[in-house]
Amino acid sequence: MAKIPTHEEIDTWLAKRKAQHDRMSVGASWVEIAEMEIGADPRIQIDKERGVCALYFRTNLVPYEIDLDRVKDERDLLAWTVHLCGKGWFSITSELVDIVEAIAAAKGLDCHHPC
Repeated sequence: MAKIPTHEEIDTWLAKRKAQHDRMSVGASWVEIAEMEIGADPRIQIDKERGVCALYFRTNLVPYEIDLDRVKDERDLLAWTVHLCGKGWFSITSELVDIVEAIAAAKGLDCHHPC
């Protein structure tokens, strides 16, 4: 079962992500950036038991769930990406890449090469 992240865990992770981005903006090397291990975004949980990707981006931490059975190929993944972009609670930033990568990995799809 997916672990519901706490607000503290999310805030801590976001602070680490911001520090990483700040280092990038001042010209840190890729090695320095890679050494700033921030781990996976706690707001994105793959629940293999239930077959869902649970997204905890809303402030009340009630998950938005994507049924992984509905993502059969890269085309389905793109359709879910477009669907998420239409949600008012979701901002189109680097989190989108994290979501796509998490679902692609769970489904054994390649999201880094053109179809």
